[in-house]
Amino acid sequence: ALGACIVDGSDTAASLVDQNVMAVLLDAVCIQDSEDEADAGDEDEDMEDSSVDSEDEGLFSASNAALLNQDDDDDESDASEQKDEESKEEEEEIELDPARLQSLLLEDSDDEKDDEFQLEHHEGADGALAQLIKMKRDARKVGQLERERTEMANRLRCLVLVETLFSSMTGHLENDVVVMSIMPLLRTRRALEKAIASAGTAPSKTTGLSEKKALLDRLTSVFKLKICKTKFASNTKVDNISEICNSILEEARRSPGPEHCSCCSLALVLVTKSAVNSDTISSIATVYDDAVVEWSTKRTTKLHPSIFGDLIQRLPSVARIVLPSALATASKNARTFLKSESFRLISSLYHLAGSSESGSQLEVNGFTSLKTNALHVAEGIESALQDGELLKAKRIRDVLKASEELVSFASQHCLTDNALWEKLTSVSNMLAALSEKSPSPGVKNTCNILVQAITDASLEATKAKEKNPASSKKKKKSKKK
Repeated sequence: ALGACIVDGSDTAASLVDQNVMAVLLDAVCIQDSEDEADAGDEDEDMEDSSVDSEDEGLFSASNAALLNQDDDDDESDASEQKDEESKEEEEEIELDPARLQSLLLEDSDDEKDDEFQLEHHEGADGALAQLIKMKRDARKVGQLERERTEMANRLRCLVLVETLFSSMTGHLENDVVVMSIMPLLRTRRALEKAIASAGTAPSKTTGLSEKKALLDRLTSVFKLKICKTKFASNTKVDNISEICNSILEEARRSPGPEHCSCCSLALVLVTKSAVNSDTISSIATVYDDAVVEWSTKRTTKLHPSIFGDLIQRLPSVARIVLPSALATASKNARTFLKSESFRLISSLYHLAGSSESGSQLEVNGFTSLKTNALHVAEGIESALQDGELLKAKRIRDVLKASEELVSFASQHCLTDNALWEKLTSVSNMLAALSEKSPSPGVKNTCNILVQAITDASLEATKAKEKNPASSKKKKKSKKK
C-alpha cells in the first residue's frame, strides 16, 4: 500500500506521506544513532568475550585446582604415611572397632575413585576444551556477520522506496517532511563510510563489506541527485532553521572525507532554500559567517570550501547577501592557500550575467550587499598584491580574476563611490609594478588589461561626478557636520 501511494505521486498521495510515514521509512533505512550503537555493540561484544573468557578461565582454573588438590592429596598422603610410621607402635596397642574400620575403608575407596576420575578427565582434555570454546566463539561471530549482511540488504531494499518517494513526489511534499530526512541519512552515510574505511583485510572484517559499499553508493546517489534537488511546496515553511543548519554544519565537522562534506554542503543549501525569506535571512547569514570564520582560521577544521561554492552556484542571490563580507575578511586574514580560495569564491560572487538591481527582494538585497562590500574586497586585493606568497604564478591568478570581476562590476554599478575608485587606483599602480616584475607572459598581459580597465573606468567615474555635483556637495556638507 505504501509503495502504491509513493508511485502515485499526486497531491492526494503526497498528503498521506506525513512525518510519521517518513519516520517509518527512515527507521527502515537508517542506522539510528550509529556511533552510540557502535559503541554499545563494542561493549556488548567485549562483555560476551569476557564472559566466554571467564567461562574458559573457570573451566581451566577448575581443572588446575583439581590437579593442585591432587598434588596436595599426594603431599598429605606422604605426610600421613610418615606420621603413621611414627605412630605405628601406638596404633598396635589400640583396639580397633570392626564397624569403624569398614567405614574408613569405604571412604578410602571413594577417594581413590575420585582421584582416578580426575586423572582420566584431565589427560589431554585441555586442548579439546580450548578447541571447543574456539568453535563456539567462531560460530557466534559468523552468525553475527550474517545478521549484519542481511540487515544491510534489507536497508538497501527500503532505500529504493525513499528514492521513489523523492522522485515521484517532488514539489508535493511538505518542507518539514523533506528536512526531517536529512540528518538521519547523513549520520547513516557517515557511519557506513567509517565502517568501510576501518575494515581490514581479515575475512572476519571483509564479510558484508560489499553490501555496505552498495548501500553507501546508493545512499550517496539518492541524497545528491534526488533529495537535494527536491522542489518544495510554496505554502509550507520550516521552523528552527538556525538549529537545523547548525546541526548540518556539526555533521560536516565530523566528516570522514570530502564526499561526506559535499553531501552536508548540499543539505545546507536545501534547508536554506526551504526557509529563506526576509525573516530568516539574518539567521542563515550568521550560520555562514561562523562557517567562513572557522574555515579560514581553524587549522583542524574539516569544513570544505564546497560549502560556500555550492551556495553560490545553487542560490546566488542568497550567497551575495551572506558571503561577501565574511569572504572579504578571509581574503585578508586567512592563510595563504585559503586567501587564494577566498578570491576564487569572490570572483564567483561578482560574476553577474546581468543587472540584479531589479527583481525579487532577495536579488535586490544581494546586489546591494555586493556594492556595500566592494571596498572591502578592493582592500583585500591591495593586501594580496603586497603578499610575496600570493604573487606566485599559481596563486596570483585567483587574485587577478577577482580583480577583473570587481572592476567590471564597479565600472557598471559603483561609478559614484569615490572611496572605491581611490582604492582601485592604488591597486592599478601595484598591478603596473607587478607587470614589470612578473616573468609570466600571462600575468603581464592580465595586469596590463586591468590597468587599462581601471584607468578607463576612473575617467567614467569622474564624468559621473561632474554630472551629479549635488551628491558630492551633500557628502562634503555631511563631512563638515
